[in-house]
Amino acid sequence: MSRSEISRHPAVKGLLTNRALQVGLLGMMLLGYIFAILAGLLGTPVGNHNFAIVFVWIAWWALLILLLVPLFGRGWCAICPIPVPGEWLQRGAILGPSAAAPVRRVGAGARRARGCPR
Repeated sequence: MSRSEISRHPAVKGLLTNRALQVGLLGMMLLGYIFAILAGLLGTPVGNHNFAIVFVWIAWWALLILLLVPLFGRGWCAICPIPVPGEWLQRGAILGPSAAAPVRRVGAGARRARGCPR
């Protein structure tokens, strides 16, 4: 039995190295995530009439447990929408680079970091 590296195929390699594909998938997942949150907050409190409850607890968990994790494993982590807003804020993609500037050190730690004696 011989092993084959899937990334050697040009079409697969193109999909794996294309940043736009991941950003597009993240954007779609983030929109669905926001929609589910808003539907849960603004929708009816009746469980079987609320889209968020039905989708998250029935459809999403079944899809996640039965297909996504067993077949794609850590691939799900590449498009998970939960950390996206924080990562975009940290990189400066939302508020701009000036908002993501590093925090200036103050106190005794700042002196040592600049090489000043105690």
